[in-house]
Amino acid sequence: MNDAASVLVIILSITLVVFLIIAMVLIVALIKVANQLQGLTKEVEETTKSIRDTAENIKDTTDNVAKITSPVFMGKFILGLFKKD
Repeated sequence: MNDAASVLVIILSITLVVFLIIAMVLIVALIKVANQLQGLTKEVEETTKSIRDTAENIKDTTDNVAKITSPVFMGKFILGLFKKD
């Protein structure tokens, strides 16, 4: 091989090594970001589940309060009608 071809092969191989190193660094960084996103996703799922459970508890409580208070108010209203007469 002549000198120009040898120089070209050296330059291309150095460029290839640099790109391979950059690719490895980027793959490691992407794996770290993916792991962080996975942890964040789990936290969001847990928070969403907690909020959903709390909302269901509040709904159940208000339903139970409505079941108790409606007859009481109706009874007071009916008694009030009879007391007026």
